Amino acid sequence: MADDTTLDALAARYGLESGYYDYRGEYRQFSDEARIAILRAMGVELHQQAQEAVKNSLVLPNVIVCTQEETYCRLSLNQWCDGVVKASVNTEQGQAIYFEYEIQQLEQFSPNIFLLPLPPLPIGYHQLTIGLSAHQATCTLIITPTRCYEPEVITHGHKLWGVSLQVYTLRSNQNWGIGDFRDLQQLIPQLAQQGCHLIGLNPLHALRPADPAHISPYSPSHRDYLNVLYISVPDIPEFSRSQQAQQLVAQSQALLNELRQLSRVDYVRVADFKLKILRILFAELEHQQAVSSAARIKALNEFIFQQGEALYQHALYDALDAYFTTQSQYRFGWRSWPAEFHSPHTDAV
Repeated sequence: MADDTTLDALAARYGLESGYYDYRGEYRQFSDEARIAILRAMGVELHQQAQEAVKNSLVLPNVIVCTQEETYCRLSLNQWCDGVVKASVNTEQGQAIYFEYEIQQLEQFSPNIFLLPLPPLPIGYHQLTIGLSAHQATCTLIITPTRCYEPEVITHGHKLWGVSLQVYTLRSNQNWGIGDFRDLQQLIPQLAQQGCHLIGLNPLHALRPADPAHISPYSPSHRDYLNVLYISVPDIPEFSRSQQAQQLVAQSQALLNELRQLSRVDYVRVADFKLKILRILFAELEHQQAVSSAARIKALNEFIFQQGEALYQHALYDALDAYFTTQSQYRFGWRSWPAEFHSPHTDAV
């Protein structure tokens, strides 16, 4: 067990405060047991050599964020450290910048926090490396603009207005029970005619096709890919060439009319019908030999190649999710799956 001096020093080293102010404004001090538990959860070893580790180790956070106006970053050191802090920044633009300071030259912000002056740096994601004695640490250094971008029209004193909408709430006589990208496309010129300058949309990223009742747009399965339910299926080129898809849609007009008239989106039935047609259209694409289909297949293959591993793993996750969702004990996301499926690189996967 670390003594109080070591515990205080370790907590300061890893950015763990001694307490906090609650919602009443009253100061609540952490117990030693709580601080020890948190430090252990962070992977810190508490043993007799901890004091020596605190004296000599160098710890950086994973990320430091500074604006272009800031001329320093905070560096966690101990009061009894001495020597020269050697630093380098490898910028996103490929430039290497080196600088160093004696610890006595650094301004002390708090007992264990020193202010390390930074050279002028461009906006971007850079790599900061700090060396002290035999120890070295690296982290990402993000340099941001001093303020957000402001459109020129606003800087000139003009006012703009826009609307906030959720795509899934759009109503039309053509969609299949949920607002889609065709609805949005047709709405844009109508709003523009009213003088609207911008549209704020709900998140459009991929959710879980295997469980369409999982509808929160704030719990995506992947933020880089789109929710397939927003596809306007009749606008897919293969739809006009697929007799099977057109016949099924024609036979299902009563269902589609019912879905359009509901007061709330019936995600489960909408997804069931849309995905059924999408699978037919994908099969249509694979089996067509026309020149137009060849161009479409080439475009699809190029997209798959460009997206690479990210798209592969997204599709792999959806496939596994579809499999495990059929089994009640595993239907609560990947953490509920058997351990051998927690990595995409196992033999089980």
